[in-house]
Amino acid sequence: MIPLDLLLQHSLFYGAVLSVAMTTLILVTLYGRPMIWVGDAPPEVRAAAPPMSDADRRAKRVATVVMLAILSAVLVAALRGLWELAMGRPSFADVALSTFIIFMTFNLVDLLIIDWLILVTLRPGFAMIPGTEGMAAYGDYSFHFHAFLKGTAGVAAFSLIVAAIVVLLL
Repeated sequence: MIPLDLLLQHSLFYGAVLSVAMTTLILVTLYGRPMIWVGDAPPEVRAAAPPMSDADRRAKRVATVVMLAILSAVLVAALRGLWELAMGRPSFADVALSTFIIFMTFNLVDLLIIDWLILVTLRPGFAMIPGTEGMAAYGDYSFHFHAFLKGTAGVAAFSLIVAAIVVLLL
């Protein structure tokens, strides 16, 4: 087992790296193509939004590929670092806990900074879905909190799966 203080330091570092990269990607795509995020908007906004254009669909595919590349690169780098910290194969618990901390760090940044601060509180015009500007649904803190809770469950499951793969296959 890796000492908890080292595991926490390692995981928070990679969580910060992931958070900076993902926040940058999200804000850049919100600025350029807010429609690609319509599926993550409150139901009232989704219902009032116009259909996604072909250009928005292409941009969403590109953003998804970039997002998966970021997630994969950070995870691989973090797992390589765990190998070094463990001076060999890390334990199931080390991998699961580290992966959980890394992705929960971003989940918290997403909730507190992107969702609650930027989207709900500041509501910059560039981040609004065209045709839905000024809708009351944008002020729904609980919608984003429920998404955070779902993300927490997803991160927990993902962390266990990653740990199982690492321990069984690597």
